[in-house]
Amino acid sequence: MSMIDRVKNIILTPKAEWDVISNEETSIGKVVSAYVLPLTIVSAAASFIGYGFIGASGFMGFRQIGIMWGVSQAIIVFVNSLVSVCVAAYVIDMLAPSFGSQKNIGRASQLVAYSYTPALLGGVFNILPILGILGALFGLYGIYLMYLGM
Repeated sequence: MSMIDRVKNIILTPKAEWDVISNEETSIGKVVSAYVLPLTIVSAAASFIGYGFIGASGFMGFRQIGIMWGVSQAIIVFVNSLVSVCVAAYVIDMLAPSFGSQKNIGRASQLVAYSYTPALLGGVFNILPILGILGALFGLYGIYLMYLGM
């Protein structure tokens, strides 16, 4: 299944897509490199464009803009996205036995990566930094996706 189909299906028909995902075996490396990394790159590129060329109003009307500001925001988005997916997958894997589930880092990484899809897609709103909060709100749908995936 292509990544675009997976994104579309996890957003629009999550229950059916989780059934498909439950039949797949994978590792954390495959999930991160084939799914999370491309979505993270898109979010980081949007942050670079938004903060580097459009800018954001800061405290007391101070406008933050510039290529270095865009680069730093892109790096922050990129690193935070990858680290948060990996850390959350390891935490879920570690806690799985206490909830009567089996330890399986591949399954935990699938759960986290696919439930983070709305937040990673919402990162595109950083192309206009004032709309960045909408991207964060997309993450709320990710909580529901995680609930369905569990």
